[in-house]
Amino acid sequence: PTLACSCRVPARFQRRWLCRESGVPRYWRRIAMYDSLAIGTQDGNVTQIDAFTGETRWCGEGHSRPVQCVAISPDGRSVASASADRSWIIWDAPKGKARVVNRGHSADTANMCICKKVRDQWGIQVVVDETCPVIGHSRTIQAAAFSPCGRKLATGGEDRSLVQWSVETGEELMRIEYGHFIFDIEYSRDGTLLASGGRNSSVVIWNAHTGTLIRTLRYSHSSSLWSISFSPDCTHLASSGADQHVRIWEVDSGRQVMALAGHQGGVLACCWSPNSNSLVSGSHDRSVRVWDTSTGAQTLTLRGHNEGEHGCICKTGDTDPLCPLVGHRHFVRAVAYSRTGLIASGSTDGMCKVWDGTTGVLLRTLEMGAMVFGLQFGRDYMRDDLCLAFAMGQKPRLGGASWVHHVDTGVVRMIVDNVK
Repeated sequence: PTLACSCRVPARFQRRWLCRESGVPRYWRRIAMYDSLAIGTQDGNVTQIDAFTGETRWCGEGHSRPVQCVAISPDGRSVASASADRSWIIWDAPKGKARVVNRGHSADTANMCICKKVRDQWGIQVVVDETCPVIGHSRTIQAAAFSPCGRKLATGGEDRSLVQWSVETGEELMRIEYGHFIFDIEYSRDGTLLASGGRNSSVVIWNAHTGTLIRTLRYSHSSSLWSISFSPDCTHLASSGADQHVRIWEVDSGRQVMALAGHQGGVLACCWSPNSNSLVSGSHDRSVRVWDTSTGAQTLTLRGHNEGEHGCICKTGDTDPLCPLVGHRHFVRAVAYSRTGLIASGSTDGMCKVWDGTTGVLLRTLEMGAMVFGLQFGRDYMRDDLCLAFAMGQKPRLGGASWVHHVDTGVVRMIVDNVK
């Protein structure tokens, strides 16, 4: 029997096993993995896109200033966004509705904030009043990350604070006064560690449960550190910064394993592949590069338009349609790997590009209409890979239908008639 659905299932996902209860052969198929892509842009919007079709699911308008980063919860049900307006929002992924909102210290009495605004070398800032009833950030939030369990959200930014929040209630769970601007944060896959990096050029690793400092990789880069990423197996951590390098560290010892050189500008983002064998990075030099983490060799270089260089025939401020390069026209601010090996890159040219992570072929270009500052792949909650399609035997007592179950919950997603 086969399933009456249009999903084509690769042969490698098909297995056969024997039902112990009845002894009747059954077949189960793992439905092909589907990913969604969350994108944060300069206009303050958050957009969720079907990574398989490129179709826009929803666009959330909840921030008044640029969205600096986005994150998708492990189960795919929530999307978090953090902004230069000092706020963070958790969105309901299926509906695109804001579920939890923290506006931060805005010096706006309408939001119950009694703090005052002052002007300094960084522009207009908020000086927090100790008696203010508002709990939140007082300056731009640069980073946000869900914990692996999905119950906590960590945020950090230019107010030098690293905060963990309850995803359900928005309640502050833990606050760490870091002392330096924070540009990126990430949980380890097992949820025990929380790493942060920023202007002091160091990677700091914390106990995610207690907030205790575990290790500091001092002066990991010669200038500001912009991005960090734990390997999926939790043994290594990658960091990138203004010194044009991507560096790989052993988590347990803090020893630098290798420094990946090749970018001609500061490296704004880096991300591990799901199997820990590769790293992708994006840079000021407009390129996206893929690295072999065992040898340090570049396996792919996806060059951007850079007038007159590397075969680019474009002129300043304009893209020639005959140019052989298909990369970005400006800085690559964000990169991400999907579970299926796709690579997404977001740029200040207002484009999000999706690439084949093995061949480097450009699969899709998404015009966002504003600079892309953050993006992340995540599980598509609406049609994810945690479904098993059980094609039952043809014996009358078992029935002539197939059940699609959700692995986590066991809930039947659909029942379809077998095609004979």
